[in-house]
Amino acid sequence: MKDNALISKFRTIEREITQEKGAFTLFALIQGEGVWDKWDVVVAAPWVRDDLKETLDYFVEKMRKVPHQEELLKVSKIVPLDPSWDFVQEIINESNKHGNGTLRNIEINGIEIRRAHILTPTLSHQRKGL
Repeated sequence: MKDNALISKFRTIEREITQEKGAFTLFALIQGEGVWDKWDVVVAAPWVRDDLKETLDYFVEKMRKVPHQEELLKVSKIVPLDPSWDFVQEIINESNKHGNGTLRNIEINGIEIRRAHILTPTLSHQRKGL
């Protein structure tokens, strides 16, 4: 799969941020319908909503520190969300139904998603109750 390098880089970023700021409710790479080469980084965590500008600056700084940044050019935007929003809960529910962390050609709360890679929560976290 050609997205493996991008996913790997964001798994590293997700782990580092989790250690520094706390756990994510959702951390996903999402391609909307009709978008073939760009990804949105969709994140939800209690601390994300504290200061939106600070959160975005923090993510951009983390992304800049990643070696071999070619894959990061595929990122369209960073989308910080409140963990309680319906979209967040629905994408987690759909991810759990499919069980492999990948969604394809699905509509969630009126948003068409061509592909999504759900990095957090993982199915193992859900089973452990984390």
